[in-house]
Amino acid sequence: MCFHEGVGKKYVCVSFDDFDVANFDDPRALRGALNIGKSKSAADIDVISKYKSSAAKYYFHRTRLDILAFLSSKSSFLRYNITPERWLEMRFPKDGKARRDTVRKSFLAMCRPGDALVNLDSSWLPLHERTFSAAKEKGVICYTLVYDLIPILLPQTTHGMMPLIFHKWLANSVDYTSKYLCISNATKKDLQDFLTKYGFEREVEVLSLVQQGIDKKISPTALGPMSTRVNKDAYPWLYEVAEISDDVRNVATVPYVLCAGTIEARKNVWRIAQSWQRLLQEGNYDLPRLVFAGRKGWHIEAFENFLKGSGNLDGWIQVVEAPSDAELAFLYRNCKFSIMASLYEGWGLPVGEALSYGKTAVVANNSSLPEVGGEYVEYCDAASIESIAAACRRLIRDPQRLEELENSISTAKMRNWEEVCSDLLNILGLSDEFVG
Repeated sequence: MCFHEGVGKKYVCVSFDDFDVANFDDPRALRGALNIGKSKSAADIDVISKYKSSAAKYYFHRTRLDILAFLSSKSSFLRYNITPERWLEMRFPKDGKARRDTVRKSFLAMCRPGDALVNLDSSWLPLHERTFSAAKEKGVICYTLVYDLIPILLPQTTHGMMPLIFHKWLANSVDYTSKYLCISNATKKDLQDFLTKYGFEREVEVLSLVQQGIDKKISPTALGPMSTRVNKDAYPWLYEVAEISDDVRNVATVPYVLCAGTIEARKNVWRIAQSWQRLLQEGNYDLPRLVFAGRKGWHIEAFENFLKGSGNLDGWIQVVEAPSDAELAFLYRNCKFSIMASLYEGWGLPVGEALSYGKTAVVANNSSLPEVGGEYVEYCDAASIESIAAACRRLIRDPQRLEELENSISTAKMRNWEEVCSDLLNILGLSDEFVG
């Protein structure tokens, strides 16, 4: 495993033998195993989040509960459905530990001609170019993964100088890249067009991503003392909802449709919101609520002005900003269907995530999205508010169509991360070495 470390940004490598690969499942534990950064106490504790609007109240109650936890005052925490021990775990989380101290070595000192360097991360900075160019000079075979060409093809949806920075990086990456990997056939086509227009020749392979939920990313948490007494089979809804935050719990008070992902212009959030207004104007008063779940991104002034001016479309639209993995999984499991009417995607993980929970989606018929949605979703034209509304209308008004798609999903074989890994090993010609 290779990464640029510290202030000097030296490119180092760590042997897999030096730490427990189980740490891959938990970023905090992996960081601890690699001795990257320092542990940070939990900055936001859900049980006292209602005090966040007042810093004085928040820190007062946090300090009070710290003291009570150290005194093991169980009664003080019962109202929050946690134990003093659980409070201390949340307040002072511990990073995972390596089986032994990790030894960092200089990559350029360790690499040998014929070694493969697979760059799966974003690498737009000049220091990346210098490192990978130096690796190629030493005879290393460099593979570069390209997720999408959004800054080049849709520069109006990005920020500042990013389009030109990305363009510079992609053009320069040809100097050290032996083979490109792309996360979809659509991205492969876009990259091949780019290379052709600039007179470059490089082989491009597709490494498709997944149609898999996020449950595996969620670290299990200890149930609170009151939750353990709930009969899950007898009262499954109580069991699922009771420990979800109030903001997310409120979503489930009425049927809803989920639009998950960064809330930004490229995700077409303004048109999606407008399509909901169109459906309401038709007299669809049994319409599900439209829920946007994600962190806020670029160029959403029109979207925010629409929500503000219409009172979140009289409450028919709700925004859940930056949900946790557990909250997002809850939202997927309980939605009517999802929407991803983006202007462009390199893959479209939210579509695959919805499918993994047995939910269909309204999906834009562009870029890579049909590769993810296949025959299991309802398609629309992302540039047309009426087309988005029509696709949603079909799923809302025709329960038989919705059920038909859900039945197809239930018998489908969804792509998982193990298959992605297997395909990567095949591209590298290493599959035989990892059998079993």
